Amino acid sequence: MIRGTTLALAGAITLMLSMQVNGSLAQEPMKAETGTAAATPEPLTDDELEVLVARIALYPDELVALISAVSLYPLQIVEADRFLENHKKKPDLKPKEGWDGSVISLLNYPDVVKMMSDDLEWTQALGQAVAYQQKDVLIAIQQLRDEAVAKDIIKSDDKMTVVQEGDNIIIQSANPETIYVPQYPPEMLYEPDYAPVPIDYYDTPYPSYYYPGAAFFAGAVTGAVFGAIVDWDDWGVWGGDWGGDIDVDCDNCFNNVDIDGKVKWNDIDWKNVDRSKLKFDRDQLQKLDRTNLKNNIKANGDNNIRNRATEINRDRLKSGPGGGASQLKDVRKSTLEGL
Repeated sequence: MIRGTTLALAGAITLMLSMQVNGSLAQEPMKAETGTAAATPEPLTDDELEVLVARIALYPDELVALISAVSLYPLQIVEADRFLENHKKKPDLKPKEGWDGSVISLLNYPDVVKMMSDDLEWTQALGQAVAYQQKDVLIAIQQLRDEAVAKDIIKSDDKMTVVQEGDNIIIQSANPETIYVPQYPPEMLYEPDYAPVPIDYYDTPYPSYYYPGAAFFAGAVTGAVFGAIVDWDDWGVWGGDWGGDIDVDCDNCFNNVDIDGKVKWNDIDWKNVDRSKLKFDRDQLQKLDRTNLKNNIKANGDNNIRNRATEINRDRLKSGPGGGASQLKDVRKSTLEGL
């Protein structure tokens, strides 16, 4: 934990995270030539990790997992931010089908998309940490949550539930249909002299990314079926196809075919569904079994974010200009500034 004189200088310390990143976001990571060695970036210290994750440490677990998955695709985040701006003028605009499902799902949280796009250095730093130090990242989050609970910064309310399960603090949305994004200065989680205050929330609640009524639900099938979880038992993050089913009722909403009953997400081409005709029992979401959701996601090994992250970031390092290191600016931005 960051204590003592490490961050005691009043607002004047700049913590530089030195790591190897791709010098250009001109393209998504591509496979490097066989035999090219990629240097593993130097691990971040416990203090650096806490600073890095402070801005999302008190987010609901599902959103932490989703952001972790999205951090692997910085170019797509920039494109997504531009898409959201253009979507205001062209409501019929659809997300790119080539985007990762996590990015499409994050479209339902425009403030988070903008924060990650505006601060790409932080986004890339998180992606690197997820690739090479995922367990350390989650431990840092737990340490900050311990601090937040001890200082009465966060507790259960009508928007989020905060519970202790074993040694871990689990944060979940109080309502499976809706996620509220917490608003707080992350500095108060790690700066010793920062006066703690209870968290606040942004006024606009966001639909959960697995919620069929989400704003961009019909945008692309990958976004519709994407789910993300943090597995605190095994210190891992999972994200991808959750393979669940749900009772759906619609009249001629899919190629003039009626759907009435429980269907598998993967059995429907959601891109061609007329969402205006879609009906479903909202009580299903209230009763959503998160344990079953977690098991379904973990059943597919391809949903392991650590494996995906390691491969993507290794290729990014290989394709970088000479594998050189670049300096990242201070990531201790206030969430108020970032969002």
